[in-house]
Amino acid sequence: MIFLRNSLLILFLSAITFCSFAAVTRSIRSFGAKGDGITNDQDAFQKAAEFFNKNGGNGKLIIPTGTYLVGRQTPSKTPDRYLLEEDIFYLKNATHFSIEGSGKVKIKYADKLRFGSFNPADGTKFTPKSMPFFDASKLAQLGCLFRFEDCSFISVINVEADGNNTNMIIGGPYGDMGIQLWHYGLHLTNCHDINITQTNMHHFCLDGLMIKNSDKENAHIILSNSSFNYNGRQGFSLVGGKGIMVRKCSFNHTGQAGVDSPPHAGVDIEAEGGNTISDGLFENCTFINNKGCGLLADNGESAGMTFKNCTFWGIDNWSIWVVQKAYSFYNCAIFGSLVHGCYTSNYAEATKFFSCVFKDSAYNGREPYGKFLLECDTRKKMVFDQCSFIARHKQIMWYNGVGSKAKEDQVEFKHCTMEANGKKEALNN
Repeated sequence: MIFLRNSLLILFLSAITFCSFAAVTRSIRSFGAKGDGITNDQDAFQKAAEFFNKNGGNGKLIIPTGTYLVGRQTPSKTPDRYLLEEDIFYLKNATHFSIEGSGKVKIKYADKLRFGSFNPADGTKFTPKSMPFFDASKLAQLGCLFRFEDCSFISVINVEADGNNTNMIIGGPYGDMGIQLWHYGLHLTNCHDINITQTNMHHFCLDGLMIKNSDKENAHIILSNSSFNYNGRQGFSLVGGKGIMVRKCSFNHTGQAGVDSPPHAGVDIEAEGGNTISDGLFENCTFINNKGCGLLADNGESAGMTFKNCTFWGIDNWSIWVVQKAYSFYNCAIFGSLVHGCYTSNYAEATKFFSCVFKDSAYNGREPYGKFLLECDTRKKMVFDQCSFIARHKQIMWYNGVGSKAKEDQVEFKHCTMEANGKKEALNN
């Protein structure tokens, strides 16, 4: 009898929980959005976010075919800020929720919004005398389109978002260098079990995508069939997260439109604030024509990142810049120059390439960056296994072996071929 009462109580409480957070499907049109490319629909997205926040997520937001204008800045009522920004759709502590585009969907930021440092008195561009510069009374930023914090089991499917950085009013620098202010397509903080597919986040003033997880457990974040191109600072900034899986995505043309801020990378893997980055996979992805490096893994500790069947094409900068541990590349095409490599004597931690092709092919008539296919300064162990090096105009390798006198420290070439000036040679040490 006691067992029966407890079972009934559990069922009753479960029913209350289900009723309180029942799965709901709503169209953004039901919140007042027009999607006509003329009306600013920001209020509708914010009302939708308020609704699903109260519901703990538990539902689906449908965005029908249309062009939805967003973006708003309001003058601050206090002198410590110039303009106040607003996130478009911000979800916190939510679960089991999806945003799905139905048909051809574009969300576009309005023209003539401001980004950077400005003189509050007349709105003209303000240029600091020195950097870094942090004076919030002069800043104008734009927040995030989709911002998720402490959320789980979230999906974003079939959405194009245009940050419109070519039609912004660009101010002066802010931060340590460039304009380090908020304007993101997707921003994830401490989220897990996330699915981002068939999304196109382009022309944002800062990053198309930011992932910032402090949890050292596997995040189960999957990005697939999506593009993050023509953004100002990064296509994708990964500053914390374990087990990020990226398939068939593009991170191209960063810093090549509207506004740019260092490091202008396709993907920047840089752990911050004690976060951990490890065990990630990029497969069938492209890193092409970025103003900075295609792939940058310099500051902040990261390890165990794998790249399979990816294309790196550096025109204005290095194709790959890696100094972190246990980065491995399989069947990748690297057009341009690889620089650095992990400084280690340990094979497991070494930068390794398997069945990769290094070639100095032109991109749209423009020659790739650098004088060499490989520029490995003061490196120790690196591994090239069954790789091909084909130089049309460049030299194949510049290697400074300082600190690599012991055999176990030296670069390994296993069953590789090198071709320059029409001459092909095998290399196997």
